[in-house]
Amino acid sequence: MVIDLQSPPPIKFKPSAPALPLIITSSPEVTLTSDDQNSITTAEHPQHAEHHKHASLCGAGILPSNASADQTLPSLTSGGSDECHTASHPAKVLLRALWGSPTACHQLVSAKEQVWAHHQVTDIASAVKKAMSLCDAGHEVYFACAEYLTPKSRKAENVLQSWTFHFDIDVGEEKAEKDAGYRTVAEAEAALAHFCTVAGLPMPTHRVYSGGGLHVYFALDKPVDKVTWQDIAQKLKDSAKSLGFLADPSRTADIASILRVPGTVNHKYSPARQVTLEHASAPIDSAGLLQAINETHDKLCAKPEIQLGLSQPIGEPADKRDPGSAKSYGPPDLTKLTSALKVLDPDCDDGTWKLHRLAPMAAAARAYPELADELKALARSWSSGELCGKSSTAWTTPGSSNGVTGQAAFNATWDRFFTGPCNGRPITVGTIYLDAKNAGWRFGGKTFEPLETETVIPVDMAAKVKPVAEALQAQPVIDDLVAKVKDGDCGAPLEPEYLAALAMLSARDPAEYQRVRRQLKQINKHISLASIDNAVKGKRRTGGSAAATHHGYATSTVDRLTFENWAPVGHEGRLFVVDPRSKLWVAKESVALEREVAETHDDHENCTRRADYSAIAQHACSLVSNGDFFADAPHGLACPDGFYRIEDGTTKVEPLTPAHRQRIGLDITPSSQPTPLFNQFLQQTFKANDETEMQQQIALVQEIAGAVMLGLMPLHQKAILFYDPYGRAGKGTLESILRNLVPEVFVTAISPFSWNEPYFLVSLAGARLNVVGELPENESIPAAIFKSVLGGDLLTGRNPAHRPTSFKNEAAHLFMSNHMISTKDQSEAFFARWLIVEFPNSLLRSGLRLDPHIAGRIIEKEMPGIAGWALEGAARLLRNGKFSPSKANDRLMQKWRRSSNSLDECIFEDFDLAPDLSIRRSGLYEHYKNWCSENGRKPFAKARVKELLEFNVGHGIKLAKLDGYEIFRGLAVKPDREITLGPIG
Repeated sequence: MVIDLQSPPPIKFKPSAPALPLIITSSPEVTLTSDDQNSITTAEHPQHAEHHKHASLCGAGILPSNASADQTLPSLTSGGSDECHTASHPAKVLLRALWGSPTACHQLVSAKEQVWAHHQVTDIASAVKKAMSLCDAGHEVYFACAEYLTPKSRKAENVLQSWTFHFDIDVGEEKAEKDAGYRTVAEAEAALAHFCTVAGLPMPTHRVYSGGGLHVYFALDKPVDKVTWQDIAQKLKDSAKSLGFLADPSRTADIASILRVPGTVNHKYSPARQVTLEHASAPIDSAGLLQAINETHDKLCAKPEIQLGLSQPIGEPADKRDPGSAKSYGPPDLTKLTSALKVLDPDCDDGTWKLHRLAPMAAAARAYPELADELKALARSWSSGELCGKSSTAWTTPGSSNGVTGQAAFNATWDRFFTGPCNGRPITVGTIYLDAKNAGWRFGGKTFEPLETETVIPVDMAAKVKPVAEALQAQPVIDDLVAKVKDGDCGAPLEPEYLAALAMLSARDPAEYQRVRRQLKQINKHISLASIDNAVKGKRRTGGSAAATHHGYATSTVDRLTFENWAPVGHEGRLFVVDPRSKLWVAKESVALEREVAETHDDHENCTRRADYSAIAQHACSLVSNGDFFADAPHGLACPDGFYRIEDGTTKVEPLTPAHRQRIGLDITPSSQPTPLFNQFLQQTFKANDETEMQQQIALVQEIAGAVMLGLMPLHQKAILFYDPYGRAGKGTLESILRNLVPEVFVTAISPFSWNEPYFLVSLAGARLNVVGELPENESIPAAIFKSVLGGDLLTGRNPAHRPTSFKNEAAHLFMSNHMISTKDQSEAFFARWLIVEFPNSLLRSGLRLDPHIAGRIIEKEMPGIAGWALEGAARLLRNGKFSPSKANDRLMQKWRRSSNSLDECIFEDFDLAPDLSIRRSGLYEHYKNWCSENGRKPFAKARVKELLEFNVGHGIKLAKLDGYEIFRGLAVKPDREITLGPIG
């Protein structure tokens, strides 16, 4: 793309931001090869600039998207399902850079006519094939930028990590008028280049034209965990805002973002626009980018009231000084400081060198200007390696991220901390002393007493110490810590004695540990809770007393995850632990449990490999296995204000505790508030000529809602069918409302046609609601696995790369259809597992106007009242022990059975049913064959007819013998039908 450097597009800055010079550097575009190793070469593509200019004009509305720029697009922008097998397909190029972990869960998202769907994909090739197939079917197609722990949710809480940071930049006149984007792609790219230059960041590695703007990515060479990503992304967002860069802020800091797949089509425009990959280059050094974003944020977004190791203005009264400042500890002892620095390696990482060494020394120099020259000379001597007696490599070698040597950066870095405030936690020379102590340093001068050797409890004794006794032992030390922090010592929690007490408290009483953290922060705002947590975690990791066996480590893991007197529970292959805040039992997925084992016991004997971590995690789960633990949970609902327990058909609220054994909590508090919109929807949806039938259907829906919300449906072994032969009758709206009665992470969409596949079946494990859209009309539902799942049989599924998991279905299954489901199973066991809800009022059929936003308005305004309404339905269901009767259900079940069973349909049309009637078996079969011939149906065999009648309890027909002949009692041919077909037997 060509950019005019003489008159660049204007950058919109906020009034408070300084106007910085616009600097745009050109960088060569790339051509992607077909090499399957994702090699990328820098070369100018002869057609690329013109095509990109064309895309820019289309995005700005200057040219229609189908205007001819060059009919033959370069391979970089090619797409389509017929090319997705090539290694250079643009979607593959992007996903290879952003999905670096083959064992993690990856997801595509599609949307068509306001219907959204999530698709788990197992590898990049299948993901691209699926994306192109969805695109060909008219769907908008997106990919989840992050990698996930499980395929059950795309929410942030399920994210494992990310290999990228990203910007979503909107383009168009309307966006530009609202200061929410840029008029053209050219303006957007110029603004991007300006931001990266001024902020000191590298240019993005990948750039995608989305049809309506730009998606740009900073692909990384190493993944970033969720917590770190969210912190850094927020800083990137703040920096962009500070410089007036108009990227979509909600996307920048959202780790669960979805963005468009290159090679697909953006159908939001008419005509539709191609999504193209405009640029791709090699990944960026992860540590370098994180450091650059941190430094930019410190420079642009500093909060003056929070200073990094800087004192209050000189001359201010001591009682008004910042208790965490350098001045609080008096002038530094240069002899002691020199001694401490001698044991610290100057070839440390850049963050340690700046923030943990130069920053506290510069802060002390600022507080005591009479020592400034000596402190700066000491800092330089240590940084160069002269103080330690050996040259520092970092002092003379250019850095990998910025190309600057430590020697060249020293003066600017020192001046930065010496002359001005910076955002962050207060750091003093006490940090240097603490790091030196941890490196084995001891100082014998007057100002510092040597540390006493820590008392080590023998392993056999430690195993016998009770958790309560350990917590009590730690309490006096904690009290002393609180007193020191109150006096202004914000570094005290990191001293060995107090750190050991905090680690003990964290292991034995997590709730009390959280209270102590909060207390420390309240009495001294300069306390860094993140530093305390990291230090406590490290202390617990290195100070374990577990036996060096897999059993010992597993036992230690179970003990560490015990909350109060509630040990973890192994259930269906997963370990459930109590969340101290919510009091819910939450699953620790195998990957997370393995990581915890590794973080605690890594490099100990018999714990050095991935296989060890996995074996220890599995053994920990087996040690506390209890398959009946959650089956015995009381009926009720966990909500923000407590547990709604249902007993004897009545509901009462009580404080939620682990004793309630709840794994799912709803973030809605049920209430008796009016629900006028929802009531109107129900009345319009189920309106019928028979008032009783309408009220019965509403009552049934209420009980279904309660059963879904509380997880009662598996007790009744029923599946739900929302039936509407015409469409647009309210099925989708009611489904959306029911879905909001269950947290999204516990909702799946697994078709019964996939239940025979173990990789799909395992997705039902732990789910509360499984919603399936339209099923194929002419393909029979796999009845055997359907009855196994609904019947509560033990099922076995498997996640990729994990061991098989055995579980029982706990989900309510909701199917939506415009036709009766096809089945070859005529048994009572099959049909008895269904509840049918009819949607008789099709807006499509009546020609009435559709309201596509009705579900959203009801959910936004009335969900607490709907949750209370559903609780009433659950209470009634538990009180009666069965679902309320529904004439609509009975009528449709009869219709379904007849339509799928020629014998049933024949009996309905040609036979009377009554206990005193009878017919010879041979005569019945002859009549049935004639009926099938007349109606073009294939008859069952004679033996099968006998079996179907004998075991159909609904008809009340019995086989008997009379005068040596087999007869069926309970039915006879209608007189008019007998005349039509002639006499029988």
